[in-house]
Amino acid sequence: AHIDDRDARGRTALMIAAEGGRAEIAAALLARGADPSLKDKAGKRAADLTALSSLRERLEAR
Repeated sequence: AHIDDRDARGRTALMIAAEGGRAEIAAALLARGADPSLKDKAGKRAADLTALSSLRERLEAR
């Protein structure tokens, strides 16, 4: 499986981790090359899906 594979809603593992507030998992995915600029079917990026400001900043910095 590719790190940026998508589910039926067009979300990647990074988007799901971001939405769930799983900063450590998101960081691990980013370190392994996950693309934070990808958008799901609703046009949202991982940074748009997280409520954690520190994680949002990390995602937007890439």
